Amino acid sequence: MAVHDPRVVDLVGRDREGNYELVMIEENGWADREEFIAALQKKVNAYLAFITEGDLAANHPDSAGKKVTLRLDFMHAPDAVLEESLKSLAAAIQRLGFAFEWAVFDT
Repeated sequence: MAVHDPRVVDLVGRDREGNYELVMIEENGWADREEFIAALQKKVNAYLAFITEGDLAANHPDSAGKKVTLRLDFMHAPDAVLEESLKSLAAAIQRLGFAFEWAVFDT
């Protein structure tokens, strides 16, 4: 799975409180940072559409009224420039009423 495929919701999960997490998994890294950021934006937009257009609720009826977090899991740590882009993206997503987090799983 990769951020570069915006047509796919990589994983829908629930946290301990029963809130929903929509997870994006990036295994490939980002040799071309600008290309990665553009692909990530498309993926995030697709995830937001999945939520706001009712697909999350249709597939998971118990998601109504639950907090939704978009999460990006990396296989390689982001550099400082990419991390700043992620912080900006998190702020924009928060303004829409959702959360955005990321985690690094170095191999």
